[in-house]
Amino acid sequence: MKLGSVFAFAVGSLFGVTAIAGFGFWLLAVRAPSAELQCDHLIELVRKETGNDADAQFREACIAKVEKTDAESVVRYADRSKCVIAARSLERAAKCDGDAAN
Repeated sequence: MKLGSVFAFAVGSLFGVTAIAGFGFWLLAVRAPSAELQCDHLIELVRKETGNDADAQFREACIAKVEKTDAESVVRYADRSKCVIAARSLERAAKCDGDAAN
């Protein structure tokens, strides 16, 4: 093999591996917690702050509200979902919708 061919193969391979790794990291970055997990966390915050238990109807309504909408980008939904899961109070969780817009 000529030196130019070896060099081109090496550069092409390096580019391919970098592209695949970058795509994998991007997928991890936009991976969002499920609507069910978000609502379970919110129900736990309600229980902690008010002492009240939420019923199944509340959970179903919550899931319908926090699911990704067609108008919402995947990245924005992931940011909002991660914010809700990270919230340690209902007040902070309520601000997640506005924070995702920034």
